Amino acid sequence: MKNHDDCFFCDIVSGKPDPRGIRNEVFLETRNHIVVQDGHNMIDDAAYTLTIAKNHVKSMRDLPPDQIEEQRKIENLLRYKIHQLTGKKVVSFEHGASGAKSVDHAHTHNVGNDGFSCDIEDEIFRETNIADIGKTYLHYRDADGKVYHLPLSNDVQSQYMRIKLWKQAGGVGDFYKECNWKNASEELTKRFLRNEQFTINVLKGAITDADKARFGL
Repeated sequence: MKNHDDCFFCDIVSGKPDPRGIRNEVFLETRNHIVVQDGHNMIDDAAYTLTIAKNHVKSMRDLPPDQIEEQRKIENLLRYKIHQLTGKKVVSFEHGASGAKSVDHAHTHNVGNDGFSCDIEDEIFRETNIADIGKTYLHYRDADGKVYHLPLSNDVQSQYMRIKLWKQAGGVGDFYKECNWKNASEELTKRFLRNEQFTINVLKGAITDADKARFGL
């Protein structure tokens, strides 16, 4: 496993506590990925997971094709399982490479968000294979399972998709002040911990061998 000493996602993969001192629950581990709760979930009562590559690469696009396929199978399983357990449809996304993300380590988000989807215009996002786009991109899969990829310039707004989801969940004001996990207020920290525990309560021990076999994992 290739990792970096200064990457806290590498620390999570290695089993170390996150920067808050909290050890993550591992809901699923495969040969090349782990699935844990998102520790900075800003959407109440929504199961929110991160799929993290074990190797330190910038994006899923940088992984070998078989590992990209493995990640997509995990995505399918999580979308199925979160919907099964909560009744909520799931939005999935990845801020690829250096575009729109805060942590320079490949990871994807799966959010049980009760079926609302980002307002996506087809002429902006396009259905295409991830291998056919550049190294800086957004991967977005809406609540109905339709997949889009958007090539990006490096100046795209940081946390672009999280901001969209937060606003559609009723968030108002400045996202970076209201949901800044790097400098969270006491009130926001409590909200993150409450939402994190919600995901743990939903998914801890819930993914079975039968689930993994169903999705080829």
